Amino acid sequence: MRHLIARARTSLPFTDPEIQTCTGRCDVCATKLLEALAIELDDWERRLDEGAKPTLRDLSDLARACRQVWETLAAEGLVEPNAPSRQST
Repeated sequence: MRHLIARARTSLPFTDPEIQTCTGRCDVCATKLLEALAIELDDWERRLDEGAKPTLRDLSDLARACRQVWETLAAEGLVEPNAPSRQST
């Protein structure tokens, strides 16, 4: 889970100034999508620090959320269309 969180934080453009610009399309607002995902990542980091044991379902759900944000950003031309390659651990 920590690896997924770290990967999401380095792969997704959380601090890119271009993302912070309003495009007028609220249904695919990159800023809001990234803010919501950042909150979820922060929550998981806190829970892990408190000793929580994520399930495979938790890991899958977080990976799905990251992938959906990436795909939305790619559809808007804000990131490269191909997701970052999977790395073995």
